[in-house]
Amino acid sequence: MQLVGLRHAGPAEFDFGWPVTWTVGPLAASVVALALAIALQWHDTNEWPLALVLCAVSISFFTGHLIALAAGDVDHAVLPMVGLLSTEADRVLDAGCGSGRTTIALARVARRGQVVAVDRFDASYIDGGGESLLRRNLALAKLQDRVEIRKADLLRLPFADESFDSAASAHVFDHLGAAKLDALKEMKRVLKPGGRFLLVVWIPSWTMFAVCNLACFAFLARPGWRALATEAGLAHVEEGRFNGMWYLLLEKAPCLNA
Repeated sequence: MQLVGLRHAGPAEFDFGWPVTWTVGPLAASVVALALAIALQWHDTNEWPLALVLCAVSISFFTGHLIALAAGDVDHAVLPMVGLLSTEADRVLDAGCGSGRTTIALARVARRGQVVAVDRFDASYIDGGGESLLRRNLALAKLQDRVEIRKADLLRLPFADESFDSAASAHVFDHLGAAKLDALKEMKRVLKPGGRFLLVVWIPSWTMFAVCNLACFAFLARPGWRALATEAGLAHVEEGRFNGMWYLLLEKAPCLNA
């Protein structure tokens, strides 16, 4: 599901609305930590252990800056290569589409299908909540005719049971707090029997520590996600890492009478 050629979309470039603070924040923290280390060592050479710790913190934040910079680059707009679709004609749900990175990837794989992009479009850090950027990016990719955009809440999707052949969601479910299980149950409800759901989330890891520092430990870990998926009635197919993130491929049980 790699998203190829985005940088050469035309005279204009894709804009996925990544806030400047996402990349500048870790860089600023890195500079401050390094400056404190230098000042401490200059003031008293006996304080070298603390200065060394501050240098390590600076390196960690700078690594986080590089990771965030790469994640916002269109060349890194990818999804893992997994068996998500049943056919190229799948009707696919992009749950929490934002400004369209995942939407475009899905539409390019489901060549004869349709992608339904759903979001509340209320993200404060993206212009217009992301809907205007989504429409612009789809037009640049020449995929607007194969994507239906719907404004809706992931906990109350406006679709009948078994409406989709497959579904995906990237970097959304990890921000749902206590509503994660309810959202997973909604995914199961709208999937057809045998339909698969690709879930991409942040989990506690060295990569996330570099980006978010101690805040990364507030993310749900892998065992927690597996337990929630099982409780929601979705079977585990496979899991793995890519671009510092973690994915879980889930499946709704096929109809026994089929």
